[in-house]
Amino acid sequence: MNYDFNMSPRYKEDGRKWYPFMEHQLVWMIANGKTIPEGYDIHHLDGNKDNNDSDNLVCIPHDIHFLYHYSDRNKSGIFRVHKRPSHTCNQGYTWSYKYTQNGKSKRIDSISLKKLQRKVKDKGLQWLIINPLNALESYRESEENN
Repeated sequence: MNYDFNMSPRYKEDGRKWYPFMEHQLVWMIANGKTIPEGYDIHHLDGNKDNNDSDNLVCIPHDIHFLYHYSDRNKSGIFRVHKRPSHTCNQGYTWSYKYTQNGKSKRIDSISLKKLQRKVKDKGLQWLIINPLNALESYRESEENN
């Protein structure tokens, strides 16, 4: 089987290429006969990262994979949104939306969540509440400071 790897190769000292894939990614690619599409991750269905059986692996969009593993770490309650310290704002921080476009990391900032939401939607990006209680608290905080 010939794979068209979508990751940049690394090179050994003798000039040979090698691709830095993890075991679960290779197992999934071999079992499915194709490479992992750009913007997708391989997820362990049972949550056990040591169980690399092909029946335990599924290819899902990165955004969905993020929700499985990191939504509890997001204090704002809004996908891709966090507070960023700022010395130029009276409130001491801005709200920031981080995303990737054409392989480059980008950010949209605003002093208000409502303004940030409008900017994000105007660019056609996704505004997703992942924890309603945290999001409500973030909106309240944003309104109090503006």
